[in-house]
Amino acid sequence: MRLSGFGAALLVFVAVGAGFHGERITGAVARALSGLAPLVEPLIWGVSLLEFGAGILVLGVFGVTVWRGFRR
Repeated sequence: MRLSGFGAALLVFVAVGAGFHGERITGAVARALSGLAPLVEPLIWGVSLLEFGAGILVLGVFGVTVWRGFRR
């Protein structure tokens, strides 16, 4: 919940900034976020690097849970 509130506040901040400073702010935001483009572009079999990382994280949490269950 906190992250969604932070994301909404960030979008409002960008929108207000764009309203006051127009293309200067939106151009700066676009340049800053363009570095994240490799994370969402398909890497292999249509899966992006961000999706692959999220899958590894989910499998890791699942693996730790199963491992703890068998260890008892």
